[in-house]
Amino acid sequence: MSENNTSFISKIKSNDILWVTTLENPKFVTYMVVCALLVLKMWWLTVLTVMKRVKHKVVMNEEDTKVGGTTVGSHPDVERVRRAFQNDLENIPAFLFIAFAYLWVSVPSWVVHFLYYLFFVARLGHSVVYAVVPIRPPARGICFVTGFLIVTYMSIHVLIAGIIAYCKKYGGSSELKKVIKMYENNVNLTLDDTKFATYMIVSSLLVLKTMCLIVLTIYHRIRKNIHISEEDIGLSGGTVELDPEIERVRRSVQNDLENIPAFLVISFVYLWVPVPAWTVQVLYYTFLVFRVLHSIVYAIYVVPQPARGLCFAIPFAILFYMCCHVFVYAFSSVISKNEMSTDKYDL
Repeated sequence: MSENNTSFISKIKSNDILWVTTLENPKFVTYMVVCALLVLKMWWLTVLTVMKRVKHKVVMNEEDTKVGGTTVGSHPDVERVRRAFQNDLENIPAFLFIAFAYLWVSVPSWVVHFLYYLFFVARLGHSVVYAVVPIRPPARGICFVTGFLIVTYMSIHVLIAGIIAYCKKYGGSSELKKVIKMYENNVNLTLDDTKFATYMIVSSLLVLKTMCLIVLTIYHRIRKNIHISEEDIGLSGGTVELDPEIERVRRSVQNDLENIPAFLVISFVYLWVPVPAWTVQVLYYTFLVFRVLHSIVYAIYVVPQPARGLCFAIPFAILFYMCCHVFVYAFSSVISKNEMSTDKYDL
């Protein structure tokens, strides 16, 4: 095989989704393994919550009291596991999205293995010292910060890679362009694709925005010396209580969790809809800007309505529009293929 052909194949392998998302790619295999382990870990916390409820005979709803000897209410052990699960919801989905985007960043395989498995170990350790065997700080803090820094680092790395690719002109060979053109009915998930580069930039910024709110929550807790669990008091004193300012930031994070993951999924699927690149840019960047503004007027500088309502409604409308567009395009594609198949048999 000539040197030119070898170079050409290496370009295909490094850029084409057919290589990135196959089991021949050790990075993607690591991603699959870690994803499965993280989901199983969250499933385990769900089972643990049920076990705690059964043990202490407390249920969540009136209709559940038909089970003998149970009452509606909660228990500190149950709430502890639920808080651990909530912490997972605030961190693991962000990792799953950014870790997938990170597969397109040019780094050695061992870097991906190290970061992904270290994140899993840190999150597993966090759940153990939080919900199973409570240990005084800084054990839980170290586990949290380790996972947090990994997600932050990868988000920044993806953002930089997306910006660089966004600014560069496509400089591939004409031969490579011809091969990529063969897949024009699909999406060319490469950093040379304007839509995909936009997705990587926006997704990394959205993850970083949510992580900033988590840091803001920690800042308020440290500033006011207010903790969420009893074992945290031993480190610097303080109290365990609800604070309006902290709860406001937490509600802002919860609102992010109710909207941003849905956008990250549908905006990825939307890359397959045949629309101009400027349409993707307008929709994605508008969503980003108004979600940032929503967090600002909700958690940082409180502004009376309808400011927050508008910042919520516009991204919500964008999400709704893209869902409808994806559905209509996919449905019409299925109908069209079925009609072609029927015509073939008629012939």
